[in-house]
Amino acid sequence: MQLYLVKLCITITFNLEMKANDPVPSPTSNPLTFGKEIEMIRQRFFIEYRSSSETQHSEEYTFMCKTINPKGIDNIFIKSPKLLPNLKIYDSDGSELALVTNKLTKALIKNLSKKSSGTIKNELDDLLKQMSDKKIFLLWIKLPSNRRFFQNETRVIKLEYDATQSETHRKRVLEFHSAPHETFYTIKSPSDYRFFGEKMIIYNPDGTTKEQKNGWKNKKGDPYYFNKGPNYVSIRISPNTPEKIVFNYSFLPTTKLVVFPLFTLALLFTASILLLLLQSHTACTRFNLCTIAPPIVAKHLELGIGIIGAALVVPGLIQNQDVRTDLNLFYIGPIILSVIGIFL
Repeated sequence: MQLYLVKLCITITFNLEMKANDPVPSPTSNPLTFGKEIEMIRQRFFIEYRSSSETQHSEEYTFMCKTINPKGIDNIFIKSPKLLPNLKIYDSDGSELALVTNKLTKALIKNLSKKSSGTIKNELDDLLKQMSDKKIFLLWIKLPSNRRFFQNETRVIKLEYDATQSETHRKRVLEFHSAPHETFYTIKSPSDYRFFGEKMIIYNPDGTTKEQKNGWKNKKGDPYYFNKGPNYVSIRISPNTPEKIVFNYSFLPTTKLVVFPLFTLALLFTASILLLLLQSHTACTRFNLCTIAPPIVAKHLELGIGIIGAALVVPGLIQNQDVRTDLNLFYIGPIILSVIGIFL
């Protein structure tokens, strides 16, 4: 399933106080401000592939506070297009931040909508509809009282979450969207894997392909910049880029991961084919195999059973789960050939 990591991210900031009869917090100053009290100046997305069944995502949002309120602010909202499994949120000092429940967040938006009018009310109603349709997931992050956000301060908020179950590290597709601020993506390959099949595609506004590039070559004027490391790639997307950019990539295991399984497969196929040829009268006579290896002919049953047993046991000795999954079916070949050779 295609995964889009780019957040259409906005910030909504306001100061809140609790009143005894209010089911949700109510604002004491500007009821809703889009990008006026907090400015996002940088986004960084990190994707770490630990195995085929475990992919860790993290995002860093660097904010600058522009509020003139002397009390500062203690609420930050981030708009996400998808549910983030096992989400944890951290402040720049490493402390974990509280996330207000989705029920309370919806109640707050409803309450603000009732007290608003005109454009602000329309924006709130539209946001609430998108939340109800699960097109938007609004994260209400509550800052501690001793960590309020004051004017001209910068703050890094970090989100960590797991990938969905359908995500693996093969045939990956990332769609990048530019923003007014700097945006970076860092992709880390699994241990003992290397990048393979990397391709960057830039699309025109009408959806047709504008440019397609393979490999890691940077070119002057491109809306992105690669920085390739030994087991990672960092990509910077230029601010205010109008084109849609799609990055395709996958991973291949390094040599040391596949030496043992490929060697055992070659050995088992060689032994099973030899057994099959020895049991074939035509092949035995044509290639003079019966006179070359008479002990094998006499022990063909034991040899066949040994090959079958090894073909069943060896896959379990492959430690890497992805390599084991990829090659499991190939071990059926020696089993089939050995069965034919035994009963031929």
